[in-house]
Amino acid sequence: MFWNYLKITFRSMARHREFTVINILGLALSMAICLLIILFVRDEMRCDAFHRNRERMARVITTDTKIEYSYIKGWATSPAGLAYLLSENCPGVEKTARCWNLHANAMLNRTPLPVSGIFSDPSFFDIFDFRLQAGDPATALSEPYTIVLTRESADRFFGDEDPVGKVLELETYGQFRVTGVFEDRQWKSHFKFGMVASFSTVYDLARRGIFQSNPDSWESFTSCYTYVLLKDGGYESLHAGLPAMADVLFPEVERPRLGLATQRLKDINLGWNLINEMPGTKHSFEIVFIPLVAGLILILACFNYVNLSIARSMRRTREIGLRKVIGADRGHIVRMFLGEAFVMTLLSLVVASLLVLWMVPVLNGMGAVVQSKNTINLDMMKNADVYIYFVLFAFAVSIMAGLYPALYLSSFKPVDALKGVCGIRTSRRYLLRKILIGSQFGVSMVAIITILFIHMQFSFMRSYDRGIDTSNVACLSLLDADYSMLRGELLQSGDITTVCASSGVPGHQVGFQVEIRHQKMTEPVIFSGYSVDEAFIGAMGLKVLAGRGFSEEFTTDRQSAAMINEKALQVFGFASPQEAIGEVVGTSKNSYTIIGVLRDFNYRDLHSPLEPLIVFDRPDSWFYALVSFVPGSRDKVRSYISDVWSGIDEIHPADVEFIADMDGRADSFAKDVIRIAGSGSGLIIAIALMGLLGITSYSMEMKVKEVGVRKVLGAGTLRIISILSGEMAGVIVVATAVALPVAWLINRMMLQSFAYRVPLSAWIFAGGAGAVIFLALGTIASQTVRAALANPVESLREE
Repeated sequence: MFWNYLKITFRSMARHREFTVINILGLALSMAICLLIILFVRDEMRCDAFHRNRERMARVITTDTKIEYSYIKGWATSPAGLAYLLSENCPGVEKTARCWNLHANAMLNRTPLPVSGIFSDPSFFDIFDFRLQAGDPATALSEPYTIVLTRESADRFFGDEDPVGKVLELETYGQFRVTGVFEDRQWKSHFKFGMVASFSTVYDLARRGIFQSNPDSWESFTSCYTYVLLKDGGYESLHAGLPAMADVLFPEVERPRLGLATQRLKDINLGWNLINEMPGTKHSFEIVFIPLVAGLILILACFNYVNLSIARSMRRTREIGLRKVIGADRGHIVRMFLGEAFVMTLLSLVVASLLVLWMVPVLNGMGAVVQSKNTINLDMMKNADVYIYFVLFAFAVSIMAGLYPALYLSSFKPVDALKGVCGIRTSRRYLLRKILIGSQFGVSMVAIITILFIHMQFSFMRSYDRGIDTSNVACLSLLDADYSMLRGELLQSGDITTVCASSGVPGHQVGFQVEIRHQKMTEPVIFSGYSVDEAFIGAMGLKVLAGRGFSEEFTTDRQSAAMINEKALQVFGFASPQEAIGEVVGTSKNSYTIIGVLRDFNYRDLHSPLEPLIVFDRPDSWFYALVSFVPGSRDKVRSYISDVWSGIDEIHPADVEFIADMDGRADSFAKDVIRIAGSGSGLIIAIALMGLLGITSYSMEMKVKEVGVRKVLGAGTLRIISILSGEMAGVIVVATAVALPVAWLINRMMLQSFAYRVPLSAWIFAGGAGAVIFLALGTIASQTVRAALANPVESLREE
């Protein structure tokens, strides 16, 4: 029986080639998206799975009620002093290890090379299974200024030499003795490091003033990570003891705000959204929409399979009746159609796997995917267990797609089935399928309208006047250079018009945030801030509405003067810019007199609402030199800046970048997002068209004799086409009537996330709906015209 069913399956597929190609292609496209998700999620689920004691490992995090965003659960960090309390007072804790991020330049032949890693306790190797190729894990991190390198870092700095015992100099931090080398293997972990240095070094760096904060202070909760290895059943003990430890660590004034919580190691990746998360961590909210979209596309494809299967299987009603007459029960028929669905799905899986091999490099090459760090690891295709997931997924899809047709077609009574199509009455189920196909086109319409609005919004953002001119500005990191000397040298070039200093890059990076209050206010307000020099306002093309800018003629400007923007006027309650001049505002440490009011300008991206801004003139906070130059002289200016810099700093290369290039990367990211979203929308529309093709084909199968009778009685081709098309055209009209309000609501909500946005244009709605309707009517016409042109002799013949 099995071989009989298999033979019938392949005969049916060969006989209905068009049906087979459409079904396999529709399923393969949707399954390819789902396979990408399986690869991605499976790869992320492997994170930290290599640790033998993974089930007994956890991290203590800090909760913070002052965080204004509900989707952020707290800080991934906790006070460094917590480790002592856990070891002494929590019987469920076996070991603790603290980690502290390390970012520095390693000096190699007087050339600085950027490196990153962590400082950690010696117990790091007792808790985590990062094994060493060389060195003793028990003593590798026991002394200050000792360091363990990854194999890649060891080869980078020491080549073929044995690095153990050698000295590696980290700029600013000092010289470190190499005590070990990690095994040369790829660990999938939320840790991303090129080296691990001893945590005792942190205390010495704080003593030397290199680290400004005391590691044992409660304020270190923003810098230190605390990991624990628990005893069996120790999780409950740890969780119960944290409130008392929080009361010990945090001052009384901070206790209503700050607390401690636990997070299991296996829940870190794809877990909560936390501030200061380790660089190898992905949050669940970053990818939660991806499986939802993939699931939607898969459901649409399975529904299309249902439609096409039933439409084509109408020709097999006599086969079903005959099988039942000679003894086949309903179970046999169900198994036959489920077997056909499984074969079809397996073939689709093969095509989908080939599509994945093509799609992964394309997706991974997109700037948006690279910047979001959501690349897909194609090496997962080499793991045998992945194919088990693939086959199980294909089996699930075949059940989803084939169960309804199998149950439906097997329900025919033999008497009705032997009459053929005329004996089948399915108006109620046919109505249900029309509703669902209308929903498909409604989704398609909403998707294409949304993509059009996103494209318009990003085009608008590129052309919007932000109130600041950075089109011909280069940004140079100052490091420890003498700004006055650097500025004087740069202005010697005829291609450079202005040089100014800033604590941040306008349009991309806020200088800092600070709490500001006025005597009229009961509570301080968080302001964004910049520290700039006297040339900044003119160089950036900013407009002073009242008062003046910073000036070297006023010696008090650098100690006690500030400028604010128009938004700050509202916060302070000033009726006009002139009223603010001379008023005194303050931080927790200093007071400042307002000397000028700036016209509002967008100092961040256009996603962010305009916030109150305060500007100081404090040289100790200048991190960048902003160099304005003559248009068309980019290459000459870059070369000149590099030459000037090399004369000031012989060690570090000039870290110079054009702000226009930063804007270009943002534009490229937006274009990639639109491209990916557009491809997804196109896939949804294509699947919807296939579904419409299926239900129209089904309709034509049901009305084949009606068309023949109408033609015999004299109905013309156009009349028949209009009759046959009217029913499905009505479905599209209803779908449009429902989809347009939904699209309006979704796009209105989406555009609310932009501080500056395009209006909801009726032309976009009309264009998006018109495009979908045109494609739908074309698909309907492809079937109705063929039915209308059919020979009535063939359609009316019984034998």
